[in-house]
Amino acid sequence: LEIWGYRFVQELLWVKTNQLQRIIRTGRTGHWINHSKEHCLIGVKGDLDDRFNQNLDCDVICAEVRETSRKPDEMYDLLERLAPGQRKLELFGRPHNVHKGWTTLGNQLGKTQIAEPWLRQHLLDEGVFEPQDLAPMPTPPRDPLVPPWGGHDPPERLPREGMQ
Repeated sequence: LEIWGYRFVQELLWVKTNQLQRIIRTGRTGHWINHSKEHCLIGVKGDLDDRFNQNLDCDVICAEVRETSRKPDEMYDLLERLAPGQRKLELFGRPHNVHKGWTTLGNQLGKTQIAEPWLRQHLLDEGVFEPQDLAPMPTPPRDPLVPPWGGHDPPERLPREGMQ
């Protein structure tokens, strides 16, 4: 995390379960032994400690496995509760990991995915992207735990440098 300018603050552990809520013990997901868990490293830029809701949740999530690399919805909900209204970044994401209010980077995303409507429109207006360069907006969850489902209002003044 430090190489990207982030300070490590916490680790979140996802214990993978099957449909019966039993721990996954097979699946050939590891090189030496089967992996029944995944780690999510939480890092921050700057001094955000006063904007975090600390000690609300546990650092372990037990949730069912879905498609390859798809994180459980509970993980995103927990991170939204932890840092409501703050920008969030997911590295090594895939198309099914894209969420509104998050920046998702990954080499399997295909087209550029920008899920914040104001930022998307601003970049189109500035000519940074053409509409065909952008992937469709993700579908919002049916019942978000943290309104308004991430996302941010546009800054009062958008920077002009570096937008060409």
